Amino acid sequence: MKKTDQNRNPMKEMVRRYRKKFRIPENLDNYSKRDYNAAEQKYVKMCLTRGKC
Repeated sequence: MKKTDQNRNPMKEMVRRYRKKFRIPENLDNYSKRDYNAAEQKYVKMCLTRGKC
């Protein structure tokens, strides 16, 4: 096993994947910076709690 594999946190990987999934042009262009951050947090929370995204 590589050293980098030992240091990976599965939860952080899931959050990173869901954030990347949220960053589409439709979301980036239509939200202000503050609203975007709030919407992204809500989206990630929904994905983690429901498991459907």
